[in-house]
Amino acid sequence: MTKSSNRWLIALVAVVVFIFVGTVGAVVYGVSRLGTAIGGRTSGRSSVSLSKLNAKAAIVRIEGVIEAEMATEILAQLDEIRRSDDLKAVLVRVDSPGGTVGASQEILASLKMLREGGKTVYCSFGDLAASGGFYVAMGCERIYSNPGTLTGSIGVIMQFMNLKDLYAWAKVQPEVLKAGRFKDVGSETRPMRDDERALLQKLLDDTHAQFRAAVLEGRPGADPAKVEEFADGRILSGNQALEYGLVDALGSQDAAKRELLTAAKLDPATELEELGAPSNPFDELFGRNRRRRRASITNAASELEGLGQEVRKLLKPGVHVRPGVPYYLPAFMAE
Repeated sequence: MTKSSNRWLIALVAVVVFIFVGTVGAVVYGVSRLGTAIGGRTSGRSSVSLSKLNAKAAIVRIEGVIEAEMATEILAQLDEIRRSDDLKAVLVRVDSPGGTVGASQEILASLKMLREGGKTVYCSFGDLAASGGFYVAMGCERIYSNPGTLTGSIGVIMQFMNLKDLYAWAKVQPEVLKAGRFKDVGSETRPMRDDERALLQKLLDDTHAQFRAAVLEGRPGADPAKVEEFADGRILSGNQALEYGLVDALGSQDAAKRELLTAAKLDPATELEELGAPSNPFDELFGRNRRRRRASITNAASELEGLGQEVRKLLKPGVHVRPGVPYYLPAFMAE
């Protein structure tokens, strides 16, 4: 083979490699962006090391349905903030319909720890800060809402399906073995008994009481009688929330940022460090991100297999509520 042929072969290989790298990088980036849009299943975010950046202020975004996976990421960010001696102020940006009770409570507890450690923590509401999204904001010193933000929804929801007739139609006869009268409570194979309904209602009443208590603790200026009045699951606008004392002021994210920096005695020009900012797709490809992504290239194939299903979920309104799991979530968001 001639030298000229070798050069052409090398050039061809280089082009193929370049196309392959670019394609894989684009696929990974696309999957990560889709994951972000559907509420954090594949976050596509890389954490920022505040200790290295010596940041003075940061923004933490709580976006999408609050469940265990998202809470794990948020808690890691809040823990990093807590351990930073340089960082003095945190803006929590909420755009969430709510989520599971336990995950919401963990985020609330972590935000309260930040304040106990001397950090100034303010909150800004986006389009939606309802139920669990409103609940986590109770860990912030001050809350800013847009006038048209949908918020409130102080309540708990749990859903079950009774598929007994469907099983009969399909000529399927499920068999359940159990030890304990209530072990199969909420079973989809039969109607719910009255004692089971009473048991679950007691559980929901207890978690609802926890929600109301968190609101009274986080909003000490709110009238307890009024809190009891509107803590029936109703949705409120930002204007109404201000009237009831559930938020401190109406204003944008920029307004909340200005007030936060003033309260923390920081330079008004201080930038908020964006935790979890989307990283460069080629950094993702070659592993130069500062923290390992939860969805790496090694599982990109499995992510792509469910791409069609995830797109359908993205286009379909509502949140898939897992049977038997209590949610701080508005009923119109549950499916």
